[in-house]
Amino acid sequence: MIRRKRTPSDIAVPQNVYRHLQAGYAESNARRCVEYNGDRIFHPGDAFIDVLRWLWGGIDSPLTSGESLACTLLADHFAAVNAILAEQEPPAAPMTIDEMITGLRVAGLESYAGPAEYQRICAMIREDVPAMTGYTAEGEPADLMVPRQEPPAGKWDASVPVTYSGEPREDQEDVGNPLGQVTIIEPGDSRRTFTHYPEHPDDPDHRELTWGYVGSGPLATGALILNDALGFGTPGTIDHAGVMPGGAPSPMLVAFTEEIVARFPNEPGRGSWQLSRSAVLEWVSRWRAENDANGEASPET
Repeated sequence: MIRRKRTPSDIAVPQNVYRHLQAGYAESNARRCVEYNGDRIFHPGDAFIDVLRWLWGGIDSPLTSGESLACTLLADHFAAVNAILAEQEPPAAPMTIDEMITGLRVAGLESYAGPAEYQRICAMIREDVPAMTGYTAEGEPADLMVPRQEPPAGKWDASVPVTYSGEPREDQEDVGNPLGQVTIIEPGDSRRTFTHYPEHPDDPDHRELTWGYVGSGPLATGALILNDALGFGTPGTIDHAGVMPGGAPSPMLVAFTEEIVARFPNEPGRGSWQLSRSAVLEWVSRWRAENDANGEASPET
């Protein structure tokens, strides 16, 4: 897509304010989309496409990118439409990710992006957007698992000092958005290093670890950190405990990725970070308290 240059009329807002504005816009637009859909064509509206094009055209920010913001807008749209459909009497069939893509094409995204870029965008949407919501690619609510009530194998202790350290892989130091590796450092300089999550290449949800934006790679990094910090270990999709079982992120993981992992540096020559387990657990406590207060938290993470 054509890169959009910053203009004097641009207004800078804090990222958390932007996220609230975006979520509200996505929800109100989703209601219009559902109200006016015909023959299962979920046209998001010309204004939505204009916003999407503006985001995808390029946002310069040390914390995120235009593509990341576009994907979060699409994820909010996907989740909002399916939440509205589920509220109908009787509940309507959910909008699938392919139906959302069809609506974007009908609304003119393909003609704006061009065939090759449009195919790349579609592939990104299929990979990243469901992973950023509580829904599967078929629009069904994902199973959000209840955390284990006991530490695995009785070995986990929250008081043990642990550090999570991320850095670009050896050949990625001077690359923007580098593929990364995360090392879990425990007392006695015991180290475990991961480049993917889950670790096993045969796992269907095997993902590269990345950070500095919102997407499937940062979600994998967030899952690795949270699952270890909360005592779940590093389960794969067969293990139905933790914050991303079967590739379906919990609300806690989505928030942790947006607020923490997406802010890790990923510029060329500056892609390293460190995070203590105590800081992770403090964030978890705040998140649970806020969501309990809003009536939105459950025993699920």
